[in-house]
Amino acid sequence: MSSTSQNFPRTFYKLSNAWDAKTGTRTFRDSIWRTTSSVKNDPISMIPAMMTDKLDKMPDMMMAFERVGLMESHDDQVWIYDMRQSDVLPKSTSDLERLYSFVQSAIRVWFNRVDADYLLKHKHITTCFFVWYFTKPNFFYKDKVMKQTTRYGIQRIWTQFFIAKQPKVVSLSAPRADYTRQAITTTDTMLPKQQVEQEKIRTSIAKIFRDAGRNPFGWDDPLDVHRIISDAIANDDRFFSIKQTKKLQNLYNDYAKIKSKIDETMRKRAKVEFINSRITCKAAEIESVEDDIGPPPDSLPKLARNSWCDIYTGCAQTQPNQPANIGVCLSDLDDEIPDSWEDL
Repeated sequence: MSSTSQNFPRTFYKLSNAWDAKTGTRTFRDSIWRTTSSVKNDPISMIPAMMTDKLDKMPDMMMAFERVGLMESHDDQVWIYDMRQSDVLPKSTSDLERLYSFVQSAIRVWFNRVDADYLLKHKHITTCFFVWYFTKPNFFYKDKVMKQTTRYGIQRIWTQFFIAKQPKVVSLSAPRADYTRQAITTTDTMLPKQQVEQEKIRTSIAKIFRDAGRNPFGWDDPLDVHRIISDAIANDDRFFSIKQTKKLQNLYNDYAKIKSKIDETMRKRAKVEFINSRITCKAAEIESVEDDIGPPPDSLPKLARNSWCDIYTGCAQTQPNQPANIGVCLSDLDDEIPDSWEDL
């Protein structure tokens, strides 16, 4: 028998429809399934009867899950597998395997050997009911939080016990900020190729003008270039043939695209060079100040650290004995310096 269901979603929805019809609006506290002789040969009814009888009597569900392991807990909720965006079913094959592994381990921990053997014999139905039990809205309540509204009065709030996505680990201790920054490097490897392509287009446009008997023009002023070529494409003076104007229009469109890419690359390069010059200057200034007053202690209170940073970076312009010509605050520099040149 396969370790997991070959078509778990179809199996789950088929079974959950039957269990929904049986449950109606009742909750896990109501006696919905019973282990009678009539259902012993029907796993679809027998398994819910066995599992609800055990789960409903657990005084602390979180503690029961922690006994099993293979899960993570966060704010009175547990994560076993990542769910799909559309429903509560496992997102991937590995998530489905994690679900089956947890259910099989939980059955061995929570049930006696005879009952566990029966549940694991029908492990696909057991796993489906396990998911249905904890994810069906307004069925299993993990806490006793209540709310009151004018229309519906006092109602119990249902919160899903399972977390849909593995929670991220957040570090409680933030690392001390670096007072030095590394110089940024550019990766404008396409620039030479773009410049060669730009020059080819210019040569082709110049050839069309020469063939039409028009004087060549310079490329330094973009507005002037745009005006000249627009007039040529309009061809009011009938200097160019229809074929030449079409070719000229296509070439100029290509030229505008490649020029835009080159201008953007050059802008980024200029900004990186400017930032690197500031980093170099700031590093030299900080090194000079650190020689006089030392680096900032890690254990200083916040107010003391702020005072040290004011002296260190030249933010407090009115403090006595402050080193002169420190320049802008280091915090301002951090705001302007990206981690990568692509972020410019």
